[in-house]
Amino acid sequence: MSHAVLHDILERRLAQKRFRHLQPFTSRPLIDPELNFAHQDLFFLSGHDYIKRKAIEAVGKWGSGFHHTRILLSQLEAQRKVEERLAALLHKKHVFLFNSAESMHESLLSALNHPKMELYIDKYFPLVKGQKKGNTHLFDHDKVLPKTATGKAIVTTTLSSLTGEFWKEKQILDKAKEQDVVFYVDDSLAFGIYGQLGLGLAAAHSNIDITVIHFQESFGLPVVAVAVSPFFREFFHHHIEPPVPIYPSLLGALEASLELLPALEEERSKIVNSSRFLREELSKKGWNIALSESHIIPIYLENQQQVRSLCHFLSEEGILVFHFPEKYAASIKLVVHSKHNMSSLRSLITSLSKWKEKNCL
Repeated sequence: MSHAVLHDILERRLAQKRFRHLQPFTSRPLIDPELNFAHQDLFFLSGHDYIKRKAIEAVGKWGSGFHHTRILLSQLEAQRKVEERLAALLHKKHVFLFNSAESMHESLLSALNHPKMELYIDKYFPLVKGQKKGNTHLFDHDKVLPKTATGKAIVTTTLSSLTGEFWKEKQILDKAKEQDVVFYVDDSLAFGIYGQLGLGLAAAHSNIDITVIHFQESFGLPVVAVAVSPFFREFFHHHIEPPVPIYPSLLGALEASLELLPALEEERSKIVNSSRFLREELSKKGWNIALSESHIIPIYLENQQQVRSLCHFLSEEGILVFHFPEKYAASIKLVVHSKHNMSSLRSLITSLSKWKEKNCL
């Protein structure tokens, strides 16, 4: 097919409003990290000299990829040591590392969704918003959990990415213990900041069967750890395909990040204090924010048109925020990280006030 034919097809689709031109993002100036409120690498470790050096050393030792035959992989022993170190930090028996959070969640939830099992999934759990298949039921973690019995599983998060609210810890744990259910927790957004030494909120509870940590949220690394009880180690071996080994560069970066984690107490305190200040100031200014206490701060608006208007206005001011797809509540999300300071927080507050004034709100 020639380029001329492709051009004609695209022109027809454009006329039929079945195709749109993409706006070039790179033509815009780069966002100052201090004004970026949609950043996931909360400590900016991906650019840390020690992390980069360890990643380069790992590539120099094991190459840039891996052999598809696991027994020929020289870095598997190193990966096993990282898994053991992480298991010790989390006070769990076994840890498995994965490359993809999506495929890992799908594999685990599919294996648990057996005809003799019922899954009660928090409506804020990633990837399952609005989904209800077979023996899967969504529940609201702000309300009383459903009565369950043996043969049931509770799937929830310690920190909601939509609301920034922490889990109802005692209520959920008591329910899981009382009814002897499988307990599956995603601790990704809490890991790195909350809990002892920043090890998350799930590490303190021995009765959690499966703990998931996606390091993209705190370290900017596309690596997922799954910590499991001894029983679920056997479950993994029988029902889950062996994960693809971690790329050497990611393995080296993860190992170095875990080494630095205990020394990030000052950065963790800064994020918590900055978040508290920002929430208080936004509340004083009359913004409708979630009643959370975390570093994730949603601002609720009246409609999606206001969301688009505010996001565009802030981008013109050099400020980047996260906004949710239209199927969610009309809101933007602010994520506070270690490079935010009083100056950047006040710049955000000033820009938000300017948008309000411009729109007569």
